Amino acid sequence: MARCVRGIDAAADVVAHTSPWLATICQKPAPSSGMMPQVRALIGYPGQQSRPVADPDTTPEYVSNGMVRQVVNRGPIFWPTPRTT
Repeated sequence: MARCVRGIDAAADVVAHTSPWLATICQKPAPSSGMMPQVRALIGYPGQQSRPVADPDTTPEYVSNGMVRQVVNRGPIFWPTPRTT
C-alpha cells in the first residue's frame, strides 16, 4: 500500500509542475465516457459531429486527381523476405 501512495504523490507532483494542458488532461482517466470541456478546448476538439455520408456513386478525389494513376503506372512492388539460416 505504501508504494501505491508514493505513486499517487509522484503523479500529483508531476501534474503540479507541468503545463496547464497536461494537468487538465490528467484530471480524468483516459477510458472515460466523455472528455472534460477544458481538455476539448485546449486541444481544439469540437466533439462528435455528424458529417454527411459520401455518395458511393461519385468518383473519389484521389482517383480523379491522378494520385492512384501514379501507383497503377508504377506497378506492383515486391520485396522478398530475407532468408534466415
